[in-house]
Amino acid sequence: MQVLPASCTRLLLALHIAVILTATAATRVITTLQASGDSPLQYVEFCLDCPDPHLEGSHVPALRAAHGQRAFNATGDIIYAVPNDGSAELLNPDEVAGHIALLDRGTIPLIEKVLKVQAAGAVGALLVDNGECSEDFMRCGRTGGVPEGGFAWRDQPYDWSKVKIPALLVSEKEGSRVKALMSLRSIFITGHGDQLVPL
Repeated sequence: MQVLPASCTRLLLALHIAVILTATAATRVITTLQASGDSPLQYVEFCLDCPDPHLEGSHVPALRAAHGQRAFNATGDIIYAVPNDGSAELLNPDEVAGHIALLDRGTIPLIEKVLKVQAAGAVGALLVDNGECSEDFMRCGRTGGVPEGGFAWRDQPYDWSKVKIPALLVSEKEGSRVKALMSLRSIFITGHGDQLVPL
């Protein structure tokens, strides 16, 4: 058996994931990330194969970054980042580019996840909580919630000045609803474990 260098293995793996993500995606889940005003509590709208989430989508609460942008409006297809938690170099940057990236909370700081998908060309980041936040975001563990002015409140404001795309955090429950619309399946990826990708 031929053993490939690690860089070749990574490239082949990324190409394989890209084929899975582009060739088998049959449905589109579209979302709008929108924020205005001073409240850290904002809203996300999403729908399945609809022309306008604002008119036809579900409207769910979301938490803004404490030091992130104060006003934004971005609409696009949701693409699940791989790895799903953004803890390593993205295996599907071409699919994320031009879309809103979905990322799971955990493993690395939230700002690192946002910066990774921003570097890949995403127009927004939709972060899914891991169960630490209450549904109203009044309690959100160490990441901070409404009382702290938003998530990642302990981060340095300067670090968030590098973030140029919208970023909102939804509850685990609402994140699961989004994922259910996306028709995902679990595959094992060496070095990353089980990851959710489109059917």
